[in-house]
Amino acid sequence: MRCPCCWSNKAYVRHVTPGKRLLLSCLLLVPMGCRHCYHKFVVLWFSTIGHDTRHPTHSRLDPNHRPVRPTRAEPRHADR
Repeated sequence: MRCPCCWSNKAYVRHVTPGKRLLLSCLLLVPMGCRHCYHKFVVLWFSTIGHDTRHPTHSRLDPNHRPVRPTRAEPRHADR
């Protein structure tokens, strides 16, 4: 999905309160946000069909994947 403000492809479905989500869904609207410029906007639900609307940090990861932290290199000991 493209942001209407900066035109980046980093728009995603943002979280809103349950009451607001109910009201927007009755009006057939989906709350969106841009990860690039932080612009908040709404779109009609059928315009999201076929587009990746997941959060950019989650869209590339497998749901069962856990990132692995790099380990610290062991300090070198001088041969005595």
